[in-house]
Amino acid sequence: MKINLISTGRCCENPQEETIVYLFITGDDQFASSIWHYYTGSTSILGPFVQFQQAIKKWWSIYCSAKLQPIYQAAPAFICWQLWKRRNLIFHRGVMSRIKVIQDINNNIVNFARLRYPWMKDTYVPSQWHQLIQYLEDYRPQINYQLVKWEKPKIGWFKCNIDGASRGNLGESSAAFCVRNWHGDLVYAGARRLSNTTSMIVQAVYSYTKRHSVLHFTTKDPCFDGITLFGYDKHPRG
Repeated sequence: MKINLISTGRCCENPQEETIVYLFITGDDQFASSIWHYYTGSTSILGPFVQFQQAIKKWWSIYCSAKLQPIYQAAPAFICWQLWKRRNLIFHRGVMSRIKVIQDINNNIVNFARLRYPWMKDTYVPSQWHQLIQYLEDYRPQINYQLVKWEKPKIGWFKCNIDGASRGNLGESSAAFCVRNWHGDLVYAGARRLSNTTSMIVQAVYSYTKRHSVLHFTTKDPCFDGITLFGYDKHPRG
């Protein structure tokens, strides 16, 4: 027995067969078409849409910024989902206005944008479609930076910088240091391979042994300015 799976719309005076194009592109009394027009009006997408595949392709192939591309690609899914919900609500004798459809689509798009871009979670995000598009087009990330540079020690002082690393924790480890005078000239350097240990132990061991290396290199007791990962300074011995 042949069964016709295509139903007839119940939402207008002259219902048509509920094809993909009818449900998601034109709709009863051009309702779906007006929804698409509302969202394409804030973009460079040109309508009208004739086929469902054509609509999706235009949204996915639009030239836009990297931040807007995921939004444009997801928008057709949210539009179709809301049109489908409205169809089912009307089928069961409910009502969903055009404003309600647009509001729900906008809420879904905003939630998607917050999920896609974690930096939007704690910031104000416009809930209207055209405002959201403008917001993402104008957005410029705030870049925070801290200048880190090597500075010469005071006259008569030496500065020793160390670094160490381990390949894994525990792992094969090594450390190195260099000593520069108050002119910034390199006067001594050393490196050492350590046994399997952690990076924290590497830093602790080498921060202790570096002073002995510097004292061995000088004939007099130097004024010593030591800087390690722990961030403390060695003062001249009294």
